[in-house]
Amino acid sequence: MAEYLFKNFLILIRLIHNHLVISSEQSEKSIKKDFFKKTTQINKLVVESGELRVDSVASGFLIGMIVNRLRHSPLSTLHYKSIMMRKSKFCDYLPVGEKELDWGLYVTALGFNRVLPSEPFPSPQHPVTYQFNSVQGRYLPEYQLLFLTQGNGTFSSEKTGSQTLSEGNVLILFPDIWHTYHPDLETGWEDYWIGFNGSYIYELCCRNVLTPEKPLFQPKRTQELRNAFDRLLELVQSKPTQNSMQYSAITLEILSLTIEKEPEIEEEFQGKAGIVEEAVRLIWGWSYRAICVEDIAENVGVNRRTLERYFREIRNRSILDEIIYCRLTRARRLLENTRIPIGRIALMAGFTSTQQLRHNFRQFLKKKPEQFRRFS
Repeated sequence: MAEYLFKNFLILIRLIHNHLVISSEQSEKSIKKDFFKKTTQINKLVVESGELRVDSVASGFLIGMIVNRLRHSPLSTLHYKSIMMRKSKFCDYLPVGEKELDWGLYVTALGFNRVLPSEPFPSPQHPVTYQFNSVQGRYLPEYQLLFLTQGNGTFSSEKTGSQTLSEGNVLILFPDIWHTYHPDLETGWEDYWIGFNGSYIYELCCRNVLTPEKPLFQPKRTQELRNAFDRLLELVQSKPTQNSMQYSAITLEILSLTIEKEPEIEEEFQGKAGIVEEAVRLIWGWSYRAICVEDIAENVGVNRRTLERYFREIRNRSILDEIIYCRLTRARRLLENTRIPIGRIALMAGFTSTQQLRHNFRQFLKKKPEQFRRFS
């Protein structure tokens, strides 16, 4: 038995050491799979408050070596604590007062969860409001986001029916919508989760950016998502009885990484897309002043005809259309949010005159500039 434990912990040491120095996402993913598989065999390993504790004296000595290696590694304290934390279940429910309600987006709870294969689920460590039976399901009083970093499972709601969850998926749960979910008995899973609410999220739902009919996302930038969760968990662990606007800012980052869809560009258009992106950057940076299509083409290093063709292929409109769209967007925002006179707004947005601004508003927006005024 001692020899078995010794062998397994040596493997664990090597895997953790490798995890610390992995640089590419692909090799990190491979290491994590081996790490997860091997550590499921070590059921006496317990993580409490960032420190490891085991029953065996010999195993404790080996784990001490791991902790020492982590503490003296070039990684930040954040990575040290987050790696330790990932071996356990962690959750915290934050205080929410009148101040937090005014932020538009506030965090109510967050945590990390590791469910081993065949382990009972869900954990009973949550308050009564959030506990549920995976057969009976539950209703939540706010939104929750679950980011699955390992394993597979199943999700079901009154709006979707049954859906499969897999590594890399993000699931958004909606208030007052019946749902249930559970990990696969053979794989278990690891997940980050966060509870949040506020008028900003309600606005996203009103605009159908978030809908209970489509709660499942497959974000591309999963490592950035993991890093954002690690930063948030580190902050909350350092001040568990406080709520902070910084928590809301990181939650907004998590939401943006989840929702934002990067345009899929065919391989033959990759080079062209880079040129178009540079041209768009110049347009949005220069459009407040007198510029023409030739100016943009010259600064990105291609002739006008070539750049026009690239714009049609990538953005489905002309360069001039992009310039006008940029100026109209700026003018509309100034009309909606300020009391600046229309004549001055025309010049600030890049139009040569008030008449030109009015003409473009009628042609493209089918309205007069005055109709966008919020303030009299």
